[in-house]
Amino acid sequence: VRESATPDWVRSYFGDGYEAAVSGHCTPARTRAEVAFLWKHLQLAPEQRVLDAGCGSGRHALRLARKGALLTGVDWHDDALARLQ
Repeated sequence: VRESATPDWVRSYFGDGYEAAVSGHCTPARTRAEVAFLWKHLQLAPEQRVLDAGCGSGRHALRLARKGALLTGVDWHDDALARLQ
C-alpha cells in the first residue's frame, strides 16, 4: 500500500499502543465466543473462502482458519500483519 493511500486517522487510531489498549477487552474467551458467533451466523463451513478485510494481527482470522475456513486476511498496517498470532 502506498503511504499516501492510508487515511491519517487509520494510522493514528491503530498505531502504537492500540493492541495494549484493547488487550483487556479482547480476551481469548471473548475471541472464541466471537468466532463461534461468526461461524454459526455466517453459516461457514470447512474449506469455505473467507475474506477478513482489516484483519489486524489475525485475532479472528487465524481462529477461523483453524476451524477450516480458507482465509485471506488484509490490513492497512504491515506492523499488524507482522504480529499475526
